[in-house]
Amino acid sequence: MAKKVKEEVIDIVDGDDTEIVLPERDSHEWSPYVLGLLEKDEKIEGNPTTDGLARVARKLLGDFDSSIVVHHISRDYAAVTVTLCWYQSSPPKNYQLCGSAEVHSDNCEPPYSQYPLATAETRATGRALRSALGLRKIITAEEGSRRAKISIPFSDEQRTEGPITEIQVKFIDMVCKKHDWSIADVIESVLVDTPKVSLTDIQHNHATQVQETLDDWSRNGNVPTTINCYNPNWKATS
Repeated sequence: MAKKVKEEVIDIVDGDDTEIVLPERDSHEWSPYVLGLLEKDEKIEGNPTTDGLARVARKLLGDFDSSIVVHHISRDYAAVTVTLCWYQSSPPKNYQLCGSAEVHSDNCEPPYSQYPLATAETRATGRALRSALGLRKIITAEEGSRRAKISIPFSDEQRTEGPITEIQVKFIDMVCKKHDWSIADVIESVLVDTPKVSLTDIQHNHATQVQETLDDWSRNGNVPTTINCYNPNWKATS
């Protein structure tokens, strides 16, 4: 059970005490309120990202730790359970919530299906966060990927020209975060003949090169020594 969110907070505006009453957790207004705390880049097609929910959960419920149990892992299948734990010091008490997920080629589209463990962990974390935040009839952006074997109409994410897509950005960020690789260093290492640019500024074909390289590094471990640690604030420093 997650910690109960405070029903009232006090905000100081121009020297006056203004009482802001939050919606009840079980009310119809609760989910829209929580989703309204997300930043613009923490949603994909209207669905919250797991990273976005984690930030909001820390804001509403306090900091938490996470752990993962891997039930099965192979090249094309993974099943995991993620446990989120909040600690309350006074009175001493722990709150835990779990989320489980499995990823395989039938329920996950490429390129995410090439990284079943990382994708399963992200999905399971999102499910635990949804429970912790009391979100109903909401799925995270990572849970909503299309089935790889279903033929779908041509879309923005299927094109091969133009700028990098939102899914490519999310995927590259996910893999680099998982392996603790600097995104800036990865781009500089892969796109050696391209002027130095941030991830969000590269072209679609270059992003595909980066994805293929990350896949090779993950499988074979031939990561250059020039790759530093992942920077969670890479967007701000781009």
